[in-house]
Amino acid sequence: MTEKLKDFYSQQRIMAIAQVVAEYDKSFDTRNFCQQVQTDSWQDFSLKQRQTRLSFCLYHAISGSYKEKLALLCQVAQHFGRYAEASKAERLKENIAGNYQYMFFPGVVEQFGPHKPEAWSASLDALAAMTMFSSSEFAVRPFLAQNSRAMLRQMLCWSQDQNYHVRRLASEGCRPRLPWATQLPMLISDPTPIIPILSMLYLDTSAYVRRSVANNLNDISKTHPELTLDTCESWLKKSAEALPVVQHGLRGLLKQGNERALSLCGFDQSAAIQLEQIEFPQRIKIGATAVLACQLTQLDQQSLGRCRIEYAIDFCRQGQRRSRKVFQISSNHIAKPQHQVQKPIQFIHRSTRRLYPGQHQISLIINGKCLASQAFALYN
Repeated sequence: MTEKLKDFYSQQRIMAIAQVVAEYDKSFDTRNFCQQVQTDSWQDFSLKQRQTRLSFCLYHAISGSYKEKLALLCQVAQHFGRYAEASKAERLKENIAGNYQYMFFPGVVEQFGPHKPEAWSASLDALAAMTMFSSSEFAVRPFLAQNSRAMLRQMLCWSQDQNYHVRRLASEGCRPRLPWATQLPMLISDPTPIIPILSMLYLDTSAYVRRSVANNLNDISKTHPELTLDTCESWLKKSAEALPVVQHGLRGLLKQGNERALSLCGFDQSAAIQLEQIEFPQRIKIGATAVLACQLTQLDQQSLGRCRIEYAIDFCRQGQRRSRKVFQISSNHIAKPQHQVQKPIQFIHRSTRRLYPGQHQISLIINGKCLASQAFALYN
């Protein structure tokens, strides 16, 4: 059986964390700390609840003032995470992601920092230091809610930091719809203050940072598509190297077939493309894999270029409802008049989507246009 994410916080690992803390705080009671963390309800706690509990117990078990506790935890955090374990040469490659398991360190600041306005600078300095070894993307959000103008100024400063983890925090922390985090209604309503931050980072040397920029753009596009498109157009005018970030950031609009998004990414909806009949099973057992196959022919060889190939499935839901989901197959330059498409598709239950027996439909979409559809049945 696959280990649950929350089981990372075993008794042995909690003790290991406590032992490192005790190296910096001689009055730290490791045994009492471990007992306080693993309350009677511990086994029922979710991943986030366990992290919150660890943060709470750490704060109260460490001696000193709030600022002294932050300074100590910044030192302790440096012992954990992939970035901490990497050599100096590896760190310079700028591709080491943060460890979600150690987000309870910035979680201390998240819980107690907003109630310490006199220590605002100390809290933000701690978040910047801790984000290198885990991620402070959740922990910054109470500060944004408390004083968004000051916090966004700070994030603009972070976008110019020497450390790529801190630069990523500038983008990831202000994502309006960051998954599993508290949403930011003021930035969902008006995301324009985010754009200067993203404009500092869309050509960042770190792919880790650029992906965050694209994800932030995708968040913004859900409520402000024209602002997103205007921003992407301005970036592309400045540098063609912005295309990968733009394309990933516009993925939601591209799946919707937005003409301007397709045009910005170089996909020509007027390209003359002929599709041979889709080959796809008419009956598929839930749990099996089916192969979608066809051949594309570009009739005008003078206009060979970038081609976005997608398929959409109209899923049959409970109560005869329908739910469409679009999946990308490829998004490349096609240099030959004929192109073979073969895509294995797994029909398995997922945490975000359960399959139901009944009639479904699959469609092939080229540069935002549906060229063919075929019905198929799923059965148990």
